[in-house]
Formats: sequence, C-alpha cells, structure tokens
Amino acid sequence: AHKLFALDDVRDGTTRQLVGSGAVRSVAPLGGTCRAVVGVASSLTAPPELTAVALGDGTATALTANNAALVAALDLPTPRALTVVGAAGQSMQCWLCVPPRATMRRRSAAARASRARLPLLLLAHGGPQGAWDDSWHARWNLLVWASLGFVCVVPNFTGSTGFSQAHTDAVSRNWDVAATDALLAADHVLELFDFVDPQKQFVMGASFGGWMSIYLNGAAPGRFRAIVAHDGVFSLRTMAYQTDELFFTETEFGMPNTVQGDAIMKRCSPCSLVDKWQSPILLIHGARDFRCPLGESLAAFTAARRRGVKARIAICESANHWVLNADASVEWHRLIEAWFQEHCDEIIAWPTNN
Repeated sequence: AHKLFALDDVRDGTTRQLVGSGAVRSVAPLGGTCRAVVGVASSLTAPPELTAVALGDGTATALTANNAALVAALDLPTPRALTVVGAAGQSMQCWLCVPPRATMRRRSAAARASRARLPLLLLAHGGPQGAWDDSWHARWNLLVWASLGFVCVVPNFTGSTGFSQAHTDAVSRNWDVAATDALLAADHVLELFDFVDPQKQFVMGASFGGWMSIYLNGAAPGRFRAIVAHDGVFSLRTMAYQTDELFFTETEFGMPNTVQGDAIMKRCSPCSLVDKWQSPILLIHGARDFRCPLGESLAAFTAARRRGVKARIAICESANHWVLNADASVEWHRLIEAWFQEHCDEIIAWPTNN
C-alpha cells in the first residue's frame, strides 16, 4: 500500500514501481518538466520527510531531515515480514516486531537470568479495508508498542488492502474470518519462536480493530491476558442505525431487519458472544465519534461488568473517531501502558519525560 508507480504507457497500462520500500504519500509534480515528483516518504522505521523521486530511474532524494538526529539516537528494531496461512488457506502477510535492545536491557535481573519468554501483542488495523503498511504512524506505531517489551504480531488479515482486490473484498459479510486470520497469525508466531510466551497474550485495535478486539473476547475466551479496544463496536445492528456512514454497514452486512442482514450481524457481533467473555477489557472512545458511536463502548462496558469481567472505560472529550491533539495522544498512550502493566509484570515502562 502507498507504493509509488510510474505509468509508462496509457495504452496498455504498463507501470513501474519507483520506490522499492517504504511508502510515499501526497505526491505532486516537481517543477514543470514532470521528470520528478515530490512526496512525503516514510517507513516503519523512518518518520516522514519530504522526498523527491526521479521518474526515470526511481532515485529518491530526501529534501528534509527534520527527524534524522532523533532517529540516529535511537536503537530501533527492524520489523520483519512473515507469510502465514489464513483461515481460507490463503497466504497472508504479517509483520513481526520484537523489543529493541534497550528495552531488553531494562528487563529485571530475574527475567534476564531465566530468559523469561516475552509477552505477545496482537494488533488489529482499522477498516477493515485498511492495512499495516511499511510507513510511519504517530500513534499506531509498532516500535512504540514493542518498546514496552512486547513481541508485536501485526497481520494483514482478510480485508487488508494492497494484496489483491479479492483479498480485500472477501471480508465483506465475513468479518469473523478476519478475526480467525488474526488468531492464526498469532499461532504461527507462537509455533515459530520459542521466546514468545503463549500464556501472556494481549490484543489491541481501533475502529474495525476495536471491533475485533471486543469480538475476540468471546471468540477466543480466556486466551488474552487483557484487551484494549479503541472506538470499537459491540453490536453491528445498533451501529447500523447510528453510524454516519450508512452505506458502509449496508455494504458490509446488508440492511438491518432483513433475514440476510440480521443473520450476518448476529454472527459477527461481539454482543452475541458476551456469555463467553473472560478477559479484562479497556475501552477507549472519542466523545465525538459518529462513525462508531460512543454507545458501542458504553454497551460493551456494561456487558462486561454485568458478567463480572473486569472492565474500564475512558472517554476522550476532544476526540472524534481519531485522537486529534498531542496532549490527548500522550494521555492515551499512558492509559494503555498502565493497563498493560496492570496485567503483565514483563512490561517495561516508558520514560516519564517523553
């Protein structure tokens, strides 16, 4: 996703990929000759910088270096791409990000001496027609979460963009399949790497990823030590009547109060599985969110507490479907950090001055 291509021949659609790694966004012609373009380039390990790209050979030249000194001072791990098998037998990309060396050095002496295995954090992207691509994100940043001591498992499950139209389209009316894909990605990592602890699994996501995090509390009961759901969905039927994006729910599930639509919504709604919930859940929601309205998290909180499951809810007054300002983002990160620390002794706290 967000790769940069050149269209060489409009008659037959011949294209060339200009930049091999990372992502380039907000592209515009550079100068009047159309021999180069300028865009915002980034990767999972490099924050955004203005970059010029030659259309002839794809040579990329950074025009700014605003973050160079900061990045040079950090010991950043490099996420690696794995190929795993999804629920339908399809090949599926999954990013894996391990804690940086600085975090590993800060583990307790007992943990280092015993070579205690690391906790796993399963991250679910939004959409579902979205993707974890090779680009920088200020909030959903794999390196930030890995620095807490997590092995981050980050799958591009069914519905993800950039892998084929069929892979993207297959999620409609089948959200539960994407959730199974995510569990299979975590299973693959647990089978492949013995330094990951199967008894210390966590899951977190926003929007569709928030839906998945809540859904997995019932679809995989007791599997996760704790769950974080940001702007998630509890009932697809109530969301269908509340959301500002009516076309989306009608495309994904069909119309409510129809046999087909109601059957799909019931099958894929977290509220259908409340009787199986076991894992503690932190629900965070923007007070001004009209995409996945606040009532969805309020309902999930009530359902958890009435069942006797530990739950906490935080409402961000300034946020809509996104956390919009820096102070709220810092508070958001600290809230989640504290929740993880509460449920896992292996979490390495972030410095308090950053």
